[in-house]
Amino acid sequence: MRETVAAEPQPATTPRATGQQPLLFVSHSLAVGGVETLIVDLARLLGATEFRPEVAVFESGGPLEESVREAGVPLHHMKKRRGIDPTIPWRLRELVRTRNMSVVHTHNFSTWFYVRAALVGLPHVRHVHTEHSGVPASALNHALERWSSGGTDHVVAVSEHVRDVLERQVGISRDRVSVILNGINTTRFAPDPERRAAMRHDLGIPSDTVVIGIVARLAPVKAIDNLLRTFAVLLSRESVAPILLIAGDGVRRAHLEALADELGITGQVRFLGERHDTDALLRTMDIYVLSSLSEGMNLTLLEAMASALPVVATSVGGNIEIVDEGVTGHLVPVGDADAFASRLGELVRNQVERERLGMAGRQKVLAHFDQRVMFAAYLDAYRGARP
Repeated sequence: MRETVAAEPQPATTPRATGQQPLLFVSHSLAVGGVETLIVDLARLLGATEFRPEVAVFESGGPLEESVREAGVPLHHMKKRRGIDPTIPWRLRELVRTRNMSVVHTHNFSTWFYVRAALVGLPHVRHVHTEHSGVPASALNHALERWSSGGTDHVVAVSEHVRDVLERQVGISRDRVSVILNGINTTRFAPDPERRAAMRHDLGIPSDTVVIGIVARLAPVKAIDNLLRTFAVLLSRESVAPILLIAGDGVRRAHLEALADELGITGQVRFLGERHDTDALLRTMDIYVLSSLSEGMNLTLLEAMASALPVVATSVGGNIEIVDEGVTGHLVPVGDADAFASRLGELVRNQVERERLGMAGRQKVLAHFDQRVMFAAYLDAYRGARP
C-alpha cells in the first residue's frame, strides 16, 4: 500500500474505472481514541460499497495507522505545523483534486475548518462532517464552525446533546444537523468466559476478584483523579477489596500515579498504559466506570455495555442517552465521590445485580448502537441524503 505526504500528491488515478468513488477521511491523527477508531471502522466497511476510502492525517505516527495499512487503505500524511498552518487548505485541495475525491468526511473542529477552506470552489465534492464533542469552545471557534457549516452538505452530531450544543452555543440551525449514534462491533465486543479467564491469568488477577475498569485517555476531561478519590472511598468501606484497572496513557499519567500513591491505594490500582486489546480487557472487568467531566458519545462505554458490563458513569452529555438509570447501570453527579462509591459498592457486593444490569446493557446496544445501523446512516449521507 502506498503512503504519501500531501505536499507531493500521488498522480491522479481514474477511480471511476474501478466502479468506486474515492472518499477521504480527514483526522487530526490516528491516535487511540473513539473518533480515530470510528474512522478505521468506517474505512474497513466501505470496501464492499461504491466508495473507495483513503485517510489523511494532520499528525503522523498514531498507533491506528497500522490498522489502516493492514486494510489496504491509502494513507496521506499532511505534516501539519504547530498552531495555525496556512498551507494545509492548499495541500488538502491538491490532494482532493489529484485523487479525484467525491466525498470528504471530517471529524471535530480543526479538520472541519481546514477542509471547508480547501473545498471552496469545488462544489462537486460532497462534504460530510461529524461533531463528536459536547464541550463548549471559544467564541472564535464557534464563529469558525458556523462559517464551516455553511458550505457543508451534511452535518452530523453523535448524540442529541451534541446537536443541542451545535444549535444553542454554535448557532447552527437544528434542522441542518442530523444525529447518527455511534455504533460498535457487537460480535467483537461480547461476553466470552474462556477469554476472560485467559486474560485474568495473564494479568495475574484471581478469578473471584471484582475488577472495576476504565479505558480512556489520561486527559483532564476524563477526570481520572476524581475516579481515584472515589476508589479510595470505596476501599475504605468494603471488606473485600476490588481492583481498579486504568488502561490508557496521556499527559496526566505521572500526576495520577502520584495521586494513587498519596491516597494509599497503589496496591489495588493498576495503570496498564496504552492498550490495543480493549475487547479482551473489557471481558476481564466486572464493572465499567466513566468519570468524565464531559462526553459526546463515548464509544468505549458502548463497548463495555456490549460486553455485558454494568456501568457507573457521570451524568453528563451523551452518557445520559446511553445509560438507563437502574436498568443498564447508574448515573452519578460529577465530582460526587460519595455517591459514586455508594453505587460501586452496591455492585461490588451483588453479582446477581451486576449480571442483570450487564445483560440489559448488551440488549440496548444490540437494539440501538449496532455498527451496521450507524454505517447504513453514513452511507446515506455519503450518497447525498440531507439532514
